[in-house]
Amino acid sequence: MPSYPCSSPTTAMSIAVTLGTPSVPPSHYRVRWRPANIPGDFNTVITQNAYTPIIISEVPKCYNIEGTVEAFCGDGVYTTAQPFYIPTAFAECRTVKLLQTANYTYIACGADAPTTVTNNSLTPQTICVKDGSVTGGTFQDMNLACTG
Repeated sequence: MPSYPCSSPTTAMSIAVTLGTPSVPPSHYRVRWRPANIPGDFNTVITQNAYTPIIISEVPKCYNIEGTVEAFCGDGVYTTAQPFYIPTAFAECRTVKLLQTANYTYIACGADAPTTVTNNSLTPQTICVKDGSVTGGTFQDMNLACTG
């Protein structure tokens, strides 16, 4: 799995599959997923069975998830990819104080895409972020929940 600014803690993701009525039940599914609006490759998971909902483990808790699911038809052929989007209820928002003169990248609470900000240590900024998403310099968790 690629590394994301917020890669832990993780949770299991459940995907309900509705692909019509196939003439032959699929033996497995192919799921491609990534944090929503985060550029980069999709993680690909081949399920070991055809049971639904599909459960994918080790998904970062602090992102909405986007992706596609396909049923295996046999002979290397899959159905048309069906898109899915799973909003997270797990993203915790924290108030952090940026301490260094540096560029910081973070995911603002209430947002899906990373934001970059330049901080000046003489006038430190306080921002509301999705827990675990800050990179770029040192910061202090103010131990305060916040909303976007």
